[in-house]
Amino acid sequence: MAGASDLSNREIDREEIARVLAKLPESERLVATLIWLDGLGLDDAAERLGISDEQAAQLHAQAGEAVASGGDFSLRADLAGWLRLDVDAQCAADWRQYDSALAARYERYFEEHQELRGKQRYSARSLEAALPPEWSELSRAIGKGGWHRHHLSGKSSQTLTVGLVGVAAQLDPSLGWLWDALSPLPPARNDGPRLAFEHELPPETLDEHPRQTAVDVLVDYPSCLICIEAKWREDGIGTCSCGKDGASPIEGRCANRVEGRSAYWQAADELLGLPPCQPPAPCTISAAYQAVRNAAAARALAGPDRLAVFGLVYDARNPYFAGCDQWPGWAAALEDAVSANADPQRFAFRSTSWQELLPLLPLDGSTKRWAAEKHGLGSTE
Repeated sequence: MAGASDLSNREIDREEIARVLAKLPESERLVATLIWLDGLGLDDAAERLGISDEQAAQLHAQAGEAVASGGDFSLRADLAGWLRLDVDAQCAADWRQYDSALAARYERYFEEHQELRGKQRYSARSLEAALPPEWSELSRAIGKGGWHRHHLSGKSSQTLTVGLVGVAAQLDPSLGWLWDALSPLPPARNDGPRLAFEHELPPETLDEHPRQTAVDVLVDYPSCLICIEAKWREDGIGTCSCGKDGASPIEGRCANRVEGRSAYWQAADELLGLPPCQPPAPCTISAAYQAVRNAAAARALAGPDRLAVFGLVYDARNPYFAGCDQWPGWAAALEDAVSANADPQRFAFRSTSWQELLPLLPLDGSTKRWAAEKHGLGSTE
C-alpha cells in the first residue's frame, strides 16, 4: 500500500498537467481538461462539448500521446500511484490504432450484412439484429431502461456479453464453464446458480443516490457471489464523475455524495490498497473508481458467509486491459492489488480474456460464426 509521503509527491501534478495541456490544440485541450482535471468520463466530456463519443475518444487519445511525448510524470509500481493521465500516456497511441481497427472490422461486417445495418456505419438496425442469429429472445435479458446508449454499436461490450454469456447460460445453466474460466472458485454444488445481466443494486446497499451501481453479470451461488465487469473496446476502467459536481479529483476533492459512501472507501482500502484521500494530493480512487464500486458491490451482496468475487472479462488486444509499455494492464494491476491487500478467504479477483473464455463457452454453430465474423473471436469453421 502506498504511504502518505509517496502520495504527497504527486502534488505537482496539476501544474505539470496544465503545462502540457497549454501546448495542445484547443479541441484536445478541452477534452483532456474535462477528463484529467475535472474527473469526467469520456461520455460525459463528449456530452458537455456537444461532440460525438467517437470524436471525444480520438481527441482524448491524441492528448494522451502528447502527454507521453511531452510530459514528465513519475510512474509507480502499485495501483495507488497511477493516475488516469498516467495510464492514458502509456496506452493512448496503441489504443487509438486498436480502436480504428475495430471500427474498420464492424464497418466491413455491416457492409457484408446490409440487412442488419442501422443508420450508423457500424451499428445494427435493432437489438435483435445486434444479437446472435436465432437468439432474439436475449433482447429480453435486460429491461428496456438497462440497455446502454450505444448498445446497437458493434463495439458494445454489453451486447457482446449478453450475446455470448447469454447463449452459454441457456445451453448450460450449470455455469460449469464459468467455473473453469474463473478458477479457482469454491466447489460447485448440484443446485444451480442464478445469473442476471445489469443487476442494479438497491440504493441502500452502498448508500448510492441518485444512481446505483449496476453489475454487468451477477452470479449468485450458495458458495460465492460473483460480480463480473465485462469490457471490450473501452479505454480502461470507468473513472469517477466528481467533476460534474464541481469537485476536483486531481486535487483530492471528491463530490460530497462519494465522500459519504463508506463502503467505497472501505473496499478501496481493505481490498485494493487505495488509502483515503489526502488533499491536495490526487484522489486515490478516481482512476479505479469502477473497480472500487464492483469490489464494494461484491462484498456487500456476498454477505459475511460467502466468498465475494470481482471478475473481469476483457479483450486481450485492448492495451488498457492487457498492458502497454510500463502500464501492466487493468487485469494485472487489479490482481496484484487484491493479492497484496484482501483476505483470500473473503474476497478474490479473477480475470479472463474473451479469447480465453470463448473456447470454454457451450455455443451453437450460428453463435460461434457470429462471434468470429462480427467480433473476430474464434474461427468461422
